[in-house]
Amino acid sequence: MKKLGENLVSVIQFGSSVYGKEKPEDIDILVITEKPVKEDLSFNNYSILLLTKKDFLRNILEKSPLLVGLILMGYKVLYDKDNFSYTYLPAILNRLSREDLIYKKGRNI
Repeated sequence: MKKLGENLVSVIQFGSSVYGKEKPEDIDILVITEKPVKEDLSFNNYSILLLTKKDFLRNILEKSPLLVGLILMGYKVLYDKDNFSYTYLPAILNRLSREDLIYKKGRNI
């Protein structure tokens, strides 16, 4: 993540490694950046989802199942420049709860 420098906005861990699977097969990481990144950030058993701030917010507004699932199932903020994640994620969770979106394991939202 050091190679992203000032472009790095947030790093968020999500998926089974956060919500309790004893031995997850991989560790899911969402990396949010200011500008698009072309380099490959994958390593070991990390599954990395790379989005710009703009794409992240657009996906949330469109209720992308992956990002809505991330928010509803739980996440862990590992790095957060300028409180981006701490500002948006709780607000988005509040909005989703008002819209009565329900997660059912193995089904779409």
